[in-house]
Amino acid sequence: ELTITAEEMIKYKLFSIGGLSPLKYRKAQQIIESLGGEVKGFSVKSDYLIYDPKRPSSNLKQAKEANKKGKKIKLLTWDEFSKMVWKE
Repeated sequence: ELTITAEEMIKYKLFSIGGLSPLKYRKAQQIIESLGGEVKGFSVKSDYLIYDPKRPSSNLKQAKEANKKGKKIKLLTWDEFSKMVWKE
């Protein structure tokens, strides 16, 4: 069985974070950067958007609109991101 590590999923990827509390934002940023990813403001070049479903941001709407136009921005809630990086 082939398994992909969190580092392989994150390295060289561009992440945007929207609607998270400052503490969760900093934690996500630290994890992403420590695994070789980059965190920037939202753009259609983002590979991932991490968001809080209880506090949807304009980034989520923009990402969904971009995906309707053919982009492939992966949308992750904080819980989904946490499972992705701590499943090992």
